[in-house]
Amino acid sequence: MSQQRVLLVDGNPERATYIRNTLSFNTTANIAHRQDGESGVLWAGANECQLCIISYELSGIDGLETLARIRNRKPNLPAIMFSESTDQHVAIAAFREGVRDFVPARGNFGEIIAEIASKTIGEIVDSPDASQQVLNDPTLAHIPRERLAPTYQNRLRSIGRQLDIYGFHTITILEIEGGFIVRANRQRGRAPQALEFPDRDFPRLVASAIDSDAHGEDRAFHQSNLTPTGYEDLLRALGYRLDAIVANSVVISELNEMCVVSGRGNDETSAVPGLMPFNWFYYASDVEFMLNEAFKRRGKGESKAPGPAKEPSGIRGIFKRLN
Repeated sequence: MSQQRVLLVDGNPERATYIRNTLSFNTTANIAHRQDGESGVLWAGANECQLCIISYELSGIDGLETLARIRNRKPNLPAIMFSESTDQHVAIAAFREGVRDFVPARGNFGEIIAEIASKTIGEIVDSPDASQQVLNDPTLAHIPRERLAPTYQNRLRSIGRQLDIYGFHTITILEIEGGFIVRANRQRGRAPQALEFPDRDFPRLVASAIDSDAHGEDRAFHQSNLTPTGYEDLLRALGYRLDAIVANSVVISELNEMCVVSGRGNDETSAVPGLMPFNWFYYASDVEFMLNEAFKRRGKGESKAPGPAKEPSGIRGIFKRLN
């Protein structure tokens, strides 16, 4: 069994050392420490962990806002909050955010936190979460582990496959707690439909896609100026870019002449560190570039679209073969 990981977010170095030492003495967990809420959110978005321990008093965003942002990506992650404040409203607000416990930062509070953390981690080990159940599911043993990682690239790719199979178009994808909601039109349908893609269904969608490919089934796709090879390729390429900036709260809207992607992410070019709002606009030429970039990254000069091997590769070649 892999070692359990705990994220500690506290801007007081001496207190953080005390908590880390106490946790190390009472648990076998590996403790990652971040000094402010923004860096804690970034770390939690990029790493797997079983528990976060957060100080309410943080520079920049406070502990409650830090927890709320972490929960945008990991809604089921257990949390413990501690505070120097004696205001009961702080504790009430923490419990409303769903913390396991709230500990006043006085006396031997480190030992109390360690006891709660040990119990919480033990519950996780004894009751495997959805991702652990997937790893133990024999019917999914043939699925590469990297395909089951809950990244944007993998989850959006599985949604795109379903949209292609059932002939949906003109899509809007909204990330919610525990999954995505998609608003889209069916071929020859007038009224848009609402589709739900909860994260708990993600492993089965991946298995279905891999089994279809293994049996040589033709992959359906919706062709348009923005989606020349289908939504699976487009959303997979978008997901790659979203993972690169540790995005959250993502919305993807397909318009007549462009695809708009918005949310929050890490902008390394910004003078202000941490997660910042972003808006991306992709016209047909931008989609062409992004897909060609994705094909090259996967080591494929050509797409899966049918056509003679000697014809032009990339999106230009795809348009030539399909038109």
